[in-house]
Amino acid sequence: ATRAGSTEDKILRVALELFAERGFGATSLRRIAGEAGVTPPLVAYHFDSKEGLFVACAEAAMRALASQVEGAIATVTSLSDMVLKLAEVHVGFSKQHAGEVRLLLSVAYGPNDGHPQVDLVSPWAATMESVHARLAAAIDSRELVARDGADAVQLTRHLFNLLHMAVFEGFERERFCHDENSDTRFCGRSETQAQDIHDQFFTGAGRLTVRPDSKSVEGTR
Repeated sequence: ATRAGSTEDKILRVALELFAERGFGATSLRRIAGEAGVTPPLVAYHFDSKEGLFVACAEAAMRALASQVEGAIATVTSLSDMVLKLAEVHVGFSKQHAGEVRLLLSVAYGPNDGHPQVDLVSPWAATMESVHARLAAAIDSRELVARDGADAVQLTRHLFNLLHMAVFEGFERERFCHDENSDTRFCGRSETQAQDIHDQFFTGAGRLTVRPDSKSVEGTR
């Protein structure tokens, strides 16, 4: 990770914004250096090449999201609260980090404009393992009665699919809702999106048997 406020960090932030807005192919190292107020050789010194800089930008974006997710997991104890907190983090990230989201979406789903391959899985390994362990513990303790015998691996995949879809939808909403003629019904849904994701997950995952206070039984979602 780069030190905040350092020359390397400044180059990274400028490059991320340009790559997100213009794409890899249309962004030159000279343009990045100019907007960062440094020379092209200095950019190459820190990141070796434009390809290396692009990979560093994508990895930084992934780390930013993973860090928020890990922080959210650490603050809650019940499975219900964990899922809701994860949803809130992902919805919030799509609003607050539009550049990072745009870059990650271009890597994952956009056409390849010459950008290098980026490993978007490894930065998530520890995070997904934490969520998997929490889901496995919930199934073992009967906090969650999994639907149709689903195991923790399947439920982890189901949850992160919903979360990643939420990031994409949140990003599209933020872009769409800047238009004064946009449909307010669509734009207003962001306020309930995290709760919607929570409810949708448990509809597919199974039945919670214990509330966060561990005293009362919940009905089937």
